[in-house]
Amino acid sequence: EKESENAERDLRCIHDQSRGQAHMDSLTLESQRTLESTMSDLDRNESGVKDYSWLTGLQWLFRARRALSYSYPAFHMSGDDLFKDGMTTSEAMKHKLEDQQQQLESVDLSMIEVPLEQSDRLMDIRMQVINLSVLTDTLCRMYDCIDELLGLQLTTHHIAPYNS
Repeated sequence: EKESENAERDLRCIHDQSRGQAHMDSLTLESQRTLESTMSDLDRNESGVKDYSWLTGLQWLFRARRALSYSYPAFHMSGDDLFKDGMTTSEAMKHKLEDQQQQLESVDLSMIEVPLEQSDRLMDIRMQVINLSVLTDTLCRMYDCIDELLGLQLTTHHIAPYNS
């Protein structure tokens, strides 16, 4: 039984590590697509829109990727062995963190699928990006959850705060 639990934990750790690495890889690839190139593409298509402030959604996508890539290791830092006596607070916080990770991944995928090239739908796309950016900012606050999880360990820890 103990071996089964250890194997399950190890598989979960490997899964989370690969998810975190996938987000870092995506972040690296997507960072090559800059805000300037997106604006020049829109200018080239003569979209008629000259207010590009909403295109900061691309930066929100990068933040979401970064937050996700770092959140997976944080999940394992809470240490199940410290809560053998059934502290339900730890489990509740882990579930909350997992829920926020899943929501952020969903928003992340939605942002990737926004078709910036369709100039006839530009106003709809603009509103979609703005809404997804606000949601991303909210979900990136999962660091509050991580900080609470780590706080349960009775040891000193430092985590970089999230600033939008």
